[in-house]
Amino acid sequence: MAPYPTMAPGYSAVRLDPGTQTARFFDASGQVMEMPGHGTSTGTSPSTGTSPDGNGTTQDSDTGSDSDQ
Repeated sequence: MAPYPTMAPGYSAVRLDPGTQTARFFDASGQVMEMPGHGTSTGTSPSTGTSPDGNGTTQDSDTGSDSDQ
């Protein structure tokens, strides 16, 4: 096995936008970079069950298949 390679970020600077409180990424020339969006997760089928009252009286279950992930 080999160690993972060291990866350099594709941006040069990150600054907090004071109006939106989100990070803005800049390239080496100072231009704002469009960062890729995050994917969405798909749920299990059937849905994962949890205790409705939060105290654990109903056992959690997940019997679905997650083949799409």
